[in-house]
Amino acid sequence: MSIVRRITKNTFWLAFSSIASKLIGFGIVVLVARNLLSEGFGQYSFALSFGIIINVIADFGLSTLTNRDLARDRSQTKNYLENIIVIKTVLMVAAFALLAIILGFIDKPLYVKITVFLASLYIVIESYNTFFYAIFRANEKMQFETISRILERGLILGLIAVFFKLGYGIFSVFVAYIAGELASMIITAIIVYKKFCHFTFKIDLAQWKKFLKPSLFFALTNVFIIVYFKIDVLMLSIMKNDRITGLYSSAYDLLFAFIFIPTIMNAVVFPRISFLAKNFFAKFKMLIQLLLKYFLIIAFPLSIGLYFTAPFLIKLIYGADFLEAIPLFQLMSVVMVFVFLNFINGSYLNALDKQHISTIIAGICMVLNIAINLILIPILAAKGAAIATIITEAVLALFSFLAIKKITNEPRAKFILLLIKLILASMLAIGTGVLVSGFHPVLQGMTACLIYLLAVFALGVFNARDRSYFLELVQK
Repeated sequence: MSIVRRITKNTFWLAFSSIASKLIGFGIVVLVARNLLSEGFGQYSFALSFGIIINVIADFGLSTLTNRDLARDRSQTKNYLENIIVIKTVLMVAAFALLAIILGFIDKPLYVKITVFLASLYIVIESYNTFFYAIFRANEKMQFETISRILERGLILGLIAVFFKLGYGIFSVFVAYIAGELASMIITAIIVYKKFCHFTFKIDLAQWKKFLKPSLFFALTNVFIIVYFKIDVLMLSIMKNDRITGLYSSAYDLLFAFIFIPTIMNAVVFPRISFLAKNFFAKFKMLIQLLLKYFLIIAFPLSIGLYFTAPFLIKLIYGADFLEAIPLFQLMSVVMVFVFLNFINGSYLNALDKQHISTIIAGICMVLNIAINLILIPILAAKGAAIATIITEAVLALFSFLAIKKITNEPRAKFILLLIKLILASMLAIGTGVLVSGFHPVLQGMTACLIYLLAVFALGVFNARDRSYFLELVQK
């Protein structure tokens, strides 16, 4: 199968997987939010955020390392599987020991602490699944990931619906998560065993050192990124109350559900980016520039569309108890532009084995995010946390961009010109959206995005050679 056909096939499977799992995820969010309401949803978000942070220890960047390294040399699949599964199990025990200590110092009711434990267990099981997905992606067999993800999401949704029907509360939500994730993990492990290699378990300390040393940079980067993504929820819950946390989390979670778009784009091209970085550096730089252009072209209208459709989306997804989340969602919609940029910038640095630069930048941004939250949350509550998120993502994008330019010595004028054109097109779209404010929010958003696309074409952002240029670059 040709490179182009393989990319197209994998794009389809990842797109189908992400869209289907996100749709089912919306169903889960609707059930949880509408049954637990804003206060209960705040507790749910607090537990999940805590679990995600704890999971950094259990995964330690090993999934990212596996994805990168096996994309370069698939013959190492058995060695990675047999050692890393054992490493992750040891790390999981350490993670839960740390969790028990931390929970002892948190001033929360016992049922909330139990909820945090259940959420952490779910997230840790998910990290095993993520590791197996790295095997699929490195071998460009994304259809198996699709099967596993849809099974997991569907089972979780069904179990939560049954539990709520029977009158159970927040504990049942995480029991459903654990059951769904565990079933998915078992099936995923069987697929890996049957289709890729018959692995066992191995303790090879020399290999462990080989894996853990480079994965440390990925782990630190993940710590920094996850902390500044999730620390706001924890700080709101501790410094304010569960209702405010629930309102903020509802807006935040709905907004970042749309991250499936850059996730798909990035996951599909990363193996190719990694290959070109090692073998054809000139083509690598050209492909990155082209991807950066299209990431931005998509990010701007998405941000605009989400801003104008916020009233419709919040009311539809969460119900009347969450209407106060609308301005939070609108405020944070601008962050999508920076998120898209950060996806491609991160892939660029990782493919060049410059993950230590990502780690340093992420660490700076984590400290910045915590500092801004400490200042703004007492004053502005949830809006303060939203502003902190926007500033942090913007700084991450800026620092990453500057680091990349220093590595490649590429001129900045072309990128700045592209950015000016896209900002101008966005301003025209926003102005149009304001003028048609009497329209239904969905129609208002669609009109604004249509004006954006027309302006992009009129400003000459698209190049007639873009398609052929891309096809040429992905060929060996």
